[in-house]
Amino acid sequence: MPRILYELLEGKRRFNDLAATVGGCNSRTLRDRLKALEEVGLVERHMLATMPPWVEYELTAQGRELAEAMLPLADWGREYMKSEMLVAVEG
Repeated sequence: MPRILYELLEGKRRFNDLAATVGGCNSRTLRDRLKALEEVGLVERHMLATMPPWVEYELTAQGRELAEAMLPLADWGREYMKSEMLVAVEG
C-alpha cells in the first residue's frame, strides 16, 4: 500500500494509470487495496460521469501527510538497501 500512496502524491490518478505504475498486483488486489485505503480515510474515490465513465483516486489531507512522512524512509531504502543487497549477493 505504501507504493499506492507514493504514486498518488503526484495528484489524481485513474485506476488503469495506477495499475500500470504500481505493478506487481492484479486489478482485483489493487481494487481491494484502494478500497481499504478509502475506508481508513487516506484515499478518496471519484466517479466521473464521462463516456465511458471512469474512476479517479486521490489522497486525502491525512493520506498526503502519511505519504510525505514515508518519503524519508524511501530515501533511506534507496541509500542503504541497494548497497546491502549488493553485499549479500557478492558475499
